[in-house]
Amino acid sequence: MAQSSNAETEAGYILPEPNNEVKRLTAQDEVISYSMNNKRILAPIDLSKPGLKILDSGTADGLFLRSMAPLLTEPYSLDGFDIMPAFFPPSLPPHMTLALHNLAEEWPAELHGQYDLVHQRLALLGVARSVLIQDTVGFLASLVRPGGFIQLGELDVSEPISAGQAMLDAWMVVRAVFRAVCGSDDFAQHLGDWLKKEGFEDVRQERHEIRLGPHCNDPVMGRKGVEVTVEAWQALLGAAQYFKADLPELVTDRLIERLRDELTNDGATYAMIYAYGRKPQDI
Repeated sequence: MAQSSNAETEAGYILPEPNNEVKRLTAQDEVISYSMNNKRILAPIDLSKPGLKILDSGTADGLFLRSMAPLLTEPYSLDGFDIMPAFFPPSLPPHMTLALHNLAEEWPAELHGQYDLVHQRLALLGVARSVLIQDTVGFLASLVRPGGFIQLGELDVSEPISAGQAMLDAWMVVRAVFRAVCGSDDFAQHLGDWLKKEGFEDVRQERHEIRLGPHCNDPVMGRKGVEVTVEAWQALLGAAQYFKADLPELVTDRLIERLRDELTNDGATYAMIYAYGRKPQDI
């Protein structure tokens, strides 16, 4: 599997405590997938077609790819890339490979135009200020073969849909971290436009609500959403301190305690933004 030569030495993981991330990301995937009615792929790709090649960027331990495997018809190829090889499991199922890549870098030329589906979710913050985030989207777009699809998903950090004061404070933290790390807190809103500029057709941009605590129809998933959110903001507070994000003490004071209490008792709702499109056959 091709990989970028300097990713391991120059790249880093944005959030603290990377050793705990696989467990948190697994629970987060369950919550996000529930918000999508357990349909991880919104792009209208025919998953029953034999011979599909799928790439997942920011794959962690390959959870997304493993979830796709039962839906596919052999032969198929599942290729995952991440900046953290420590996330990779010691063994992999058939048809799957994992390799190192820094998404802020261009992809190896031999991968260009090779994939029926390119997927990435909650990873663009990791670009930091290495390149423009729009350029990173272009790098990913280059991997899609003519007639293939791309799907990107990011947190809508503009504001939560329904929230109390603790959740509003939490959103101030995440916006400050985004600005400190990559200089932008609104790139999720531009994903669809960037895909259009890359020449993709039938581009759609959708918002899917994630409901926490009592806002969720499933009590078990509602509680899991609370725990995932609290864990994420513990990491974000660490990132805010590390990157010296500009935040008043009134916002961060007892935030985790306040957030857990508010989400457990009152709930909240926020959104993910997904953009997907098809590369024309004649590109």
